Amino acid sequence: MNLKVSILIATCLTLTPPAASSEEIRIGIEDISGMALSQSPLALILDGDLSLAQAERDLAVRWTNPSLVWEMEEVGDDETSSREWVVALEKEFAMPWSYAKKRAGSNLRLSSAHQGWEASKWRLISRLRHGYVTLKLRDIEAEILEIFEEIIGDASRVVTDRKEQGTVSGIEKRLIDMSLVAVQARMVETRAARRELMDGWKTAMGIEAGDSVVLVSELELTSDWLSSGSVTAVGSSDVESRRLATEALREDIGLEKADIFPALSIAGGYKSVDDQFTGFIVGLSLPIPLRTRNSGGVDRATAEHRKAQAELDLYETARERHISRLMRTAREEADLLERYHGDFALIDKHIADLAVSYREGWIDLGDFLEGIRTYAEGIESYFDMLEDYHDIVFELEKLTERELFAPGQARKEETGS
Repeated sequence: MNLKVSILIATCLTLTPPAASSEEIRIGIEDISGMALSQSPLALILDGDLSLAQAERDLAVRWTNPSLVWEMEEVGDDETSSREWVVALEKEFAMPWSYAKKRAGSNLRLSSAHQGWEASKWRLISRLRHGYVTLKLRDIEAEILEIFEEIIGDASRVVTDRKEQGTVSGIEKRLIDMSLVAVQARMVETRAARRELMDGWKTAMGIEAGDSVVLVSELELTSDWLSSGSVTAVGSSDVESRRLATEALREDIGLEKADIFPALSIAGGYKSVDDQFTGFIVGLSLPIPLRTRNSGGVDRATAEHRKAQAELDLYETARERHISRLMRTAREEADLLERYHGDFALIDKHIADLAVSYREGWIDLGDFLEGIRTYAEGIESYFDMLEDYHDIVFELEKLTERELFAPGQARKEETGS
């Protein structure tokens, strides 16, 4: 090899960065809570919001520092002059009850922020658990579509053989092929939707795009349906956060009333005149009028508290009714899912029986295609209801801040990306 070429290749190999190594990450649904709170960028945002609330509280209750004042005055004419200078400290003093009210309101707002962080944490975890389950459902759906593809493919081969024997026309072959195309198109759509879901889920979980994720939890689709007594409209961090924020507004009313008497400024320092006469000075600054009543501030704070209290009452009522509606819908869908799961679990056997009946001549092509279409529509409706049901379950998780969904032992495969 030419020496120059060898040097060029060596240089290129040296400058080329090493390929990023990918990692296989095995995740069970029980791992999501810890992983989300430790590495999700969304969790970091929530922590930042809480830190900001803490800083705002510290700023609100800190004492004001005194001001250092230095003044110099020099007067005179061409023959005589006089110089005077003063060094003093000036401090503003609010009424003691004003600081107590401000501190109480600030502490309530911080507590509200803590409760809001708890509620947001639950919403994040529930969202990621929901995404996990949705990905698993997409995998199960893809498996069933593969069964459809295999059965219709077998039927296509049967029709091809019969066409070569002259017992069927080309129309039957085209009809079978069109059914196969429809199933394959649905498979492409399902897999594309899963890839998009996985990309978004990995981003929210804080997982590198190049890492391979294996979802190891098994989904139970036949038991432990949400029961009527498993969820109640009890309080939550979200409700408590709103309640504390409303209490803080009530403290603001007292703070505004405390401002009926304004803050006072007191100054004291050292004075020198012509470097011969020295002494101390004191001063007091009072705003006029001393008793302002502050009726406008009190009225505004009162109105804000009344509005917040009305919104809180409305939210609690709407939340209770929303939970009741979700529970009623969940029970209805759970009944249907449980009733028809037996047919769903045996769908591969049903489709195989349908194919055998066609292959052995018990049914004609029209009946076979109609059966395939009926099963496909039934499976699509079943998965639509499954997704609706899990939407409700995870919405209830967010509202009640409880883990209501648990994986089971019905399916034993692992899926990855």
